[in-house]
Amino acid sequence: VSCAPYRFLCLLPHYFCLLSFSICFFAFCFLASFPLFLFFFFFKQKTAYEMLRSLVGSEMCIRDSYQTGEIVPDALIAKLKAAQSFNQGFDTIEYTACALLDMAMHLTESFERFDLAEFEKSELDRIGMPQGIVMRHRPTHFQHLFSSSSYAAGYYVYLWAEVLDADAFAAFKQTGDLFHPETASACRKLIYSSGNSCDPAELFRKFRGRDPVIEFMLEKKGLASNATQPGQ
Repeated sequence: VSCAPYRFLCLLPHYFCLLSFSICFFAFCFLASFPLFLFFFFFKQKTAYEMLRSLVGSEMCIRDSYQTGEIVPDALIAKLKAAQSFNQGFDTIEYTACALLDMAMHLTESFERFDLAEFEKSELDRIGMPQGIVMRHRPTHFQHLFSSSSYAAGYYVYLWAEVLDADAFAAFKQTGDLFHPETASACRKLIYSSGNSCDPAELFRKFRGRDPVIEFMLEKKGLASNATQPGQ
């Protein structure tokens, strides 16, 4: 029986197969690249957010009262700075312990006869976890561990963003002007508007002239002092 009068209907299965293949192909490409895109997007957004917090909380921005025009007393400035560093040792340790356990679990090659409680105990013993501090997230409710490939072994990024923020913000402080035009222009070009046009590590090197260092982050948290030179 000829299907000429119904040629369009006869071709529908072929069109459907082609459409299905196209959808699956583009979906695969999107899902394969989305975790990387999300990681870099979140990574840069988090760094930019932390830099804004540093600016708003800086002494220059809180020195003058916008309501009365009066100068904020040095004693109050000192209290505000002290409050910023309160409990930072505890917070940093409970967070870092989770980040290290996250990496260690993703480096585990086999989960045959895996004992989560024993793994947690051995890892905390290995890193020297202080007895008076507990993990911010215990493994059984630590959703970053395996909730998606975007977060896998990436919990450390929160603290690393603070490292980049403190180091980048130090570039402004070292000029003596938090609104230094040349530094602001370079920051806008290399940090805020570059997108994924280049490796973020390379962009940071172009901005600071070197790799990031942790000393400025430690100083910001009150865990170190006078971080004026890299590698100090």
